[in-house]
Amino acid sequence: MIAARLCLSAAITILAAIPLAAASDDLPIVTLRLSDGTVLVGRVVSEAEGKLRVRTALLGEIEIDDESVVDRTPGPVPHDAAANPVTPPTEPPAAPTAKTVAVSWTRSVSIGGSFISAPYEQGEIDEGNPGYTGKALGLPGEQLHAQFNLNLLRSGPADRWSLDSSFTFVDAQPTGRLTQAFKLDSTYSRLFHGRDFVFSNTAFRRDVVRNIDNSIVQSFGVGREFAVAKSRVLNIMPGVLVQREEKETIYDADVMFGFGFMETFSITNSRGVALDQRLIAKTLVEDLSLYSIDAYVGVRAPLTKRMMLQAGLQFDHDEMLGLQQTKLPGTDIILYANKKSSLQLTTGIQIGF
Repeated sequence: MIAARLCLSAAITILAAIPLAAASDDLPIVTLRLSDGTVLVGRVVSEAEGKLRVRTALLGEIEIDDESVVDRTPGPVPHDAAANPVTPPTEPPAAPTAKTVAVSWTRSVSIGGSFISAPYEQGEIDEGNPGYTGKALGLPGEQLHAQFNLNLLRSGPADRWSLDSSFTFVDAQPTGRLTQAFKLDSTYSRLFHGRDFVFSNTAFRRDVVRNIDNSIVQSFGVGREFAVAKSRVLNIMPGVLVQREEKETIYDADVMFGFGFMETFSITNSRGVALDQRLIAKTLVEDLSLYSIDAYVGVRAPLTKRMMLQAGLQFDHDEMLGLQQTKLPGTDIILYANKKSSLQLTTGIQIGF
């Protein structure tokens, strides 16, 4: 009698467990890769309070910390994984050789500008007074604005090189040329530990209107990348610099030393629309009051696979320009009339090639 009761109890227990096992078998199979390199293949039975209970074919149900899971892939069990559902940690793969390293290039040019015809008559205004012309009276005439940019970017697994150049020309009659500036900026950086990198930046500038004949600044430093996500990247780069400039000042052609920092930030959404921001601030050791600031913020939006619409705001402030003297034509009066700051809005079409 006792034996019969034991058999009946065992049968009830087995029948009660069958639906649970069937329900567990209906759970999707996942592959979990842990931080120590272990690979688990099975079904996640429960998730609660930072713990995962995973049912595997070889180990049964085991419990692991949620934080230890670095990759979770749904789908059927691969043949080799089914045979070996638990893979012990292995040595990291050897670094790729130069032949297998992927290097990508990004190249683009952008062209923008505008032309406005003369809003006032520039020729003879009154037939009875031949000398009275719109040009002689200083009435606003034609306005021409043109800008050209060339950008190159080479990205490797451990290094990055960029070249950014621009030429801006603005002429407004009867005032004449307002801007004729050329800029060239080259930056090279290389990772040496985690997200830390060393960098070198070479900047050249020439501006005919602002009497900047030549400006060459070489910077070196160490930076760190703060990647909030793949779509949001912040770089901070403090460093030292050496420069030689010709701006018609007492420091012309002198080699001067200084220090400062660079900062870049970019955001890109899923549709490829990007916000770019850059800030460069530096000062000179010989005179800390001779500082400069170069800032930019702009937006890029894709039109086609190779074309983008871009708009940006460029601001720069240079304390050394305040030393420049301008003589008033026809007089002995010396003016310090040049402004230390410049603000420019640029728009155009960027074309990749």
